[in-house]
This record gives sequence, C-alpha cells and structure tokens, in this order.
Amino acid sequence: MLRAASRLAARPALAPFGVRHLAVPVNQVARVMRMHVADEDAASKVDAIVAELEPKMKGQKGFVKVTRAVCKSEWAYEAALVFDNIDNFKAYMGSEFREKEALPYLEKISAHATDKAAIYSGNRVYDEY
Repeated sequence: MLRAASRLAARPALAPFGVRHLAVPVNQVARVMRMHVADEDAASKVDAIVAELEPKMKGQKGFVKVTRAVCKSEWAYEAALVFDNIDNFKAYMGSEFREKEALPYLEKISAHATDKAAIYSGNRVYDEY
C-alpha cells in the first residue's frame, strides 16, 4: 500500500481535461541533412567531404561533433552537425562562416544525391542517453 501511494505521489498532476503538458528540453541542437546516394562509392565520397568539413567546424563556438548514419540497403545517408546549445546553433546558422565556408561543402555533398529535389535538411533537438 505504501508503494502504491508513493507511485501516485510521483506521478505528474494532470492539467484540466486530463491533458498533460510535456516539454522537450533543448540542450544540444543538430543541423541534419538526409539524402539517398547511389552506392558504396558515393557514400565513401560523401564521407570524405564530411571529413574535410569537420576540422573547419571545430572553430565554431559550441560545435560538438559531426555524426553520420548510412543505411546500406537503401543507401540513405544522414549527417548532423551538433552544437552544445541553441544560442551557439543560432549563431552558426546566421554566420558568415556558414554561408561562405560550410554551404559550399553542402553543395559538394548534394552533388552525390540520387535525387537532389528529395534532399532534406532540418534542425533537431539532440541528446544521447
């Protein structure tokens, strides 16, 4: 009985009509690019371009790392630039560095996409558990 009472006490209170207001905390933020490449050779070429960009990114305030994931059955390629907080991410997104240094690398990367119109880029809250 004591255990049941402590579980009830630990539950968050429900807002009116049973709706809970949940928030996703924004700690780290990532800029993600996703596309499909033709094959292993194309993925390797994109890897090389990403590897060239990474040392330049290290000079950006709050830059944490580059991540990459590849699905070898679909040849889906996804890369992310991770920043330590939203303010540093926003500063990067509005920076001259991004416009003049990083975007040319993204153009080189997109040259390897099988369908340039299907390239996706967006922002993500990024966490590791």
